[in-house]
Amino acid sequence: MVSVATAILIRRNLKRHWGRLVTLGILTLLAAAVANLAMIVATGYNSNFDRRAQELGTTDLIVLDPLPRSPVAETLRADERVTEVDVQGLRGRWSSVKVGGTDLSSLFLFTPDQDWSRNQYRVTARAETTFDDGIVIPFTLASDYPLGETITIRADGQDHTFHVQGYLEATHFAGRSFGVMLFVTNPGVDVTGWTNQITLTSANVIADVDADKVLADTEAAVRASAGQDVQLSSASVALLRTGGGLGPGVFALSLLAFAAVLLLVVVIVLRTLIAEAISQDSTAIGALKAFGYRTGRIIASVALPYVLGGAAAALAGITLSYSVLPALSWQLSQQGAVVWSPGLNPFVGLVSAAVLLAPIALAAGLAALRVRSLSPVVALRGGLEAHDFRAQPFPLDRARGAVPERLGLGHSLVHPGRAAATTMVLALVLVFASFAVGMVRIQPNLAHFLVGDYADVTVERMHSEDVGATLEKIRQLPGVEKAYRHDSLTLTISGRQIAGRAVQDFDVLSSSAYEGREPRHDNEIAIGPRVADLTGAGIGDTIAVDFQGQSQDFLVVGLLQGSRRLGMFADLTYDGVRRIVPEHRPTGLWVFGRPGQSSGELRSQAEALTPSGSVGDMKQAMETESRPYSDMMLGLIATIVTLTVATTALVTGVVITTQIRQQARDFGVLKALGFASRQLRRQILAGLLPPLLLGATLGGVAGWFALAPGFGALLAGVGFRKVELGVEPWMILVVAVGVVLLGTLVAWGASARVKRISAYALITE
Repeated sequence: MVSVATAILIRRNLKRHWGRLVTLGILTLLAAAVANLAMIVATGYNSNFDRRAQELGTTDLIVLDPLPRSPVAETLRADERVTEVDVQGLRGRWSSVKVGGTDLSSLFLFTPDQDWSRNQYRVTARAETTFDDGIVIPFTLASDYPLGETITIRADGQDHTFHVQGYLEATHFAGRSFGVMLFVTNPGVDVTGWTNQITLTSANVIADVDADKVLADTEAAVRASAGQDVQLSSASVALLRTGGGLGPGVFALSLLAFAAVLLLVVVIVLRTLIAEAISQDSTAIGALKAFGYRTGRIIASVALPYVLGGAAAALAGITLSYSVLPALSWQLSQQGAVVWSPGLNPFVGLVSAAVLLAPIALAAGLAALRVRSLSPVVALRGGLEAHDFRAQPFPLDRARGAVPERLGLGHSLVHPGRAAATTMVLALVLVFASFAVGMVRIQPNLAHFLVGDYADVTVERMHSEDVGATLEKIRQLPGVEKAYRHDSLTLTISGRQIAGRAVQDFDVLSSSAYEGREPRHDNEIAIGPRVADLTGAGIGDTIAVDFQGQSQDFLVVGLLQGSRRLGMFADLTYDGVRRIVPEHRPTGLWVFGRPGQSSGELRSQAEALTPSGSVGDMKQAMETESRPYSDMMLGLIATIVTLTVATTALVTGVVITTQIRQQARDFGVLKALGFASRQLRRQILAGLLPPLLLGATLGGVAGWFALAPGFGALLAGVGFRKVELGVEPWMILVVAVGVVLLGTLVAWGASARVKRISAYALITE
């Protein structure tokens, strides 16, 4: 229980230092809001996927194939690792739809409204009107296609228009970037004229069995019996969970880092303000000690207002975070395949509050312990010792320069605690802001940053005899900068499916190797980060690669990074592929347009020259698929900028107002001696500029060196080991100058309070 005397002291401190409490409260509120959002995303997103997967009867793996009599189910039933198999007939076609002004290409599946025993879909919303040509579309398209509006699906150059009857979620079939999207048709809709028969085979495996390895073995067996060129599309629920959770995971880690920086700022400012409050109230503290008040009560009266204010601000911040949670959850849902609608989570809120309040309470208590070392006599003197004189660093009779600036610099040097706190806060702010610079640098080309080079237009699954002639024709197009043979292959390494890429000369691409190089000879391979982790292989090691049922050993010459198939990828030359399968011939092309060339126009021109295979606009597809991640990064940039501006303004403002309150009598004397208010404001600014400049310098340097390892840690789960952001020193310098200018402007504005100081009133009070 808090005694009456302690309560009176707390009330007194609240009245005297309410401005400081408000400032710290705002910083704590921001830290609590950010931390609570991070905790909700970190603990709720993947658990929501698991819960939805269970509710929808999601199987461990699925395989889609166009074979009239599919051997997939028979192969899976013969596998002792598989517990149950389910077969479903669908209609499907590789199609595209406009999303955000660009084409989103995917395998579109169509089914009439019916109950599925496995891999169910759930309709999340329906239009009030039933349309004869209505279809239920994945919820990830909802922002582009409102209920009741029309949606046009393009397949093989033909447009098919429907009305949006509703939205659905489905673990395997609703994500933009998963390659498969499900549409449920109304009874009057007939798509059989322009779609093909697709067989969906679903299966569950025994506990602790790797579903991806079962998929690799199944695909190899099916291709061995049905032909190596059969087109199979497969996925495991584990892969979907990992892929869908990467973006939210990076987002949560980023927010936690931001909250930690804000908490450090709060602790630094808190210790400084409590120390200055004790110094300012030393006379009152001495009187209380002389009257017999115990030191513990005085310490409590100093520390408790900040702890209680921090608790109130933390609760307010946690409450505020729920106001932005619906928009955030919708944006993050776009990166997965199921809707995430988090509700109130008191436990997460309590944990977030406890994590914030523990260091705040500790810092406040330790700072308030200074009261114990303050004797009543010294306290009654206002904190002055018997012989307490501080030399003026810039003697007015000898030092050069304007008097206000010399007085300000001298005061800053005589009170190093406040200057050190300001320096540390500005340094943390600059490190914080440096990450926004890195994000701004990569956000416009996020898709290229994540996956490396990709073509404007791709041609896939051509007849091998058509490739050479088609390549020469495409190279003659005026809008083509370069074109070459490029194949995407399904390889198997250590029993796991790997996204393979075959190019004869990798010099045409910018390398994503963080160690070693791309392959040049037929016995060489470069592997992605998760392949390296899976095999334990490094530069100079040999690994076995399976392709179309045959195997060869390859020398690892490069370690690659990137998010292609979540890091499960590898690069081979065409000669290397032919070492495994001598009769293999290229079936794909990559086409790059000249600067300013529309990828859509280039696709149309290439399609007119292609006698076989399918032509895709890869540039638009990559931009569309990466848009949810790009939007998330824009949100992070906006968060960093907001917190940087708020922290700089609040801390600078509270430092200046505290200084004016403490030096009010000194400023009154200076006014009596003839100093104008403008000169006093210059004095205040001169004392603040050195900590601002030093903090900006230290923070800029630290931010520059922290960028690469910081982003590397954030993106390690995406498949990156060494991050190169392309951030130049001048970019950090611009941010540092901006922060210093902001602090200077806020300080100049806050220093206007000296105009209200009356020399006569302060001298005679």
